[in-house]
Amino acid sequence: MTHARFADYVLDASSSDEEARFDRLVTAVIDHPVEALDLARLWLDLDEPRRSLAVELLTRFATHPKEAWRKAATPDITALFDSRDTGLSSHHLASSVIALGQLRYCDAFLAVVELATHADAVVRDAVAYSLAPLMSTCPQHADAGLGPLINLADDPEPDVRDWALFGLAQILEASTPEAVGAFERHVDDEDEDARYQARVGLALTGDVESIRTVLEAEDPPLEVVEAAARVGDASLSPALLALRTRGWSGTPNALQDAIDQSSDSSAATR
Repeated sequence: MTHARFADYVLDASSSDEEARFDRLVTAVIDHPVEALDLARLWLDLDEPRRSLAVELLTRFATHPKEAWRKAATPDITALFDSRDTGLSSHHLASSVIALGQLRYCDAFLAVVELATHADAVVRDAVAYSLAPLMSTCPQHADAGLGPLINLADDPEPDVRDWALFGLAQILEASTPEAVGAFERHVDDEDEDARYQARVGLALTGDVESIRTVLEAEDPPLEVVEAAARVGDASLSPALLALRTRGWSGTPNALQDAIDQSSDSSAATR
């Protein structure tokens, strides 16, 4: 495909619906990485819609299946992030933050943390999404991220709370009193997704009621099934058996182990 035809192909995405736009740009980056990276660099300084398409192309490289292309685009993504004080829009800043989280780019950790109190919810949402993977990869900075992530769990925007609670449960900090407090504050959150993530977090601490609640969800995460096995509480047996009957999509051995542990506990209490 010539550069001109490729540019037209990408430009057509601006008039597509969100799903079609996403699919087209992902295809462009994966199937034509040379053209996509060249075009992103060329269009970053142009007017809309080319500038937004350039940002989307560039940040899609953060999840490119080939490491070489992720590395090739990293300097451009960090340069985009570094331009945040020179007129970068909130949406473009958020895209760069998400990409840095996907790249596990530790050098940007402290700068990302500083954005946890940004005035625009779309940026705070990106920070909430990115902090957990950055904290997992950059242990030297992890302590600096925990407080801001807990604060984001109390954000007025439900999407921000959802991602922050999800992140807290992923970084194995669920046993800290501050994180447990965040989960407890949001088990009755007005937002369904935030409520669910709060329950998952408490489940990972071994809270039996929360484990049961999550097991009764449509497709509970593996970590909660493993938590059920560790707890080995007889009262979880019905929920675990029902999960097997529904055809859980997770690891069969993990589910059977949890069932066995709860059954052993039930037998021991007779």
